[in-house]
Amino acid sequence: MKPQTFKEKTEIELDEIFQSFERSLEIERRYHELLDNIQEGFQVVDYDWRYVYVNDAVVKHSKLSREDLIGFTMIERYPGIEKTAMFNVLQNCMKSRISKKFINEFTYPDQSKAWFELSIQPIKEGIYILSTDITEHKKIELAREQHIKEIEQLLFKISHEVRHPVCHIMGVSNLLDNSLITLEEFKIVISHVKKSVGLLDTYTRELTQFVSEMKMNADDNKKTD
Repeated sequence: MKPQTFKEKTEIELDEIFQSFERSLEIERRYHELLDNIQEGFQVVDYDWRYVYVNDAVVKHSKLSREDLIGFTMIERYPGIEKTAMFNVLQNCMKSRISKKFINEFTYPDQSKAWFELSIQPIKEGIYILSTDITEHKKIELAREQHIKEIEQLLFKISHEVRHPVCHIMGVSNLLDNSLITLEEFKIVISHVKKSVGLLDTYTRELTQFVSEMKMNADDNKKTD
């Protein structure tokens, strides 16, 4: 068998290197394709806080284009983010090479807000951030908390503000049933009854207004959903 010349060996080695490079590119392409199609956001940030990779979900979450993110830093794209509690967690993960999971309320430059469940993992390039948009779930949770708070306020009004004049009227009624009183005393009693009735009327109106506002808030939440 004829020995290979240096040129032939070089060509074979270059061909193998090229094929290996092509396989690596194909693997990377498949990984990107896979990550681009998951529902969760996936982003890679380097040690300088520069976006290295973002999938389609992150692009949607960011309200920016992929070109607006790749190659730019978080601080360039979201001025002031370095002052947030979220960024402190990211810094801790980046420096200490630890993992973290937490829920974050994110405020966009236009002051709109969204909630994300974040999972941060250290990698050789820096860190990757897996994000799940839980905004709708959080809105429902906050609406439920608000509804419970309103119910508690309603019960307080019924048990304290409304019940007080009712008890007063009942007490006066019992007094009239069981006592012989003079005309002057009767006038005083009637005065107290009128005062209690007036308070009861005021509290009833406030209660009606409060219930109406609760209904309006519930209707607004339904429209938002």
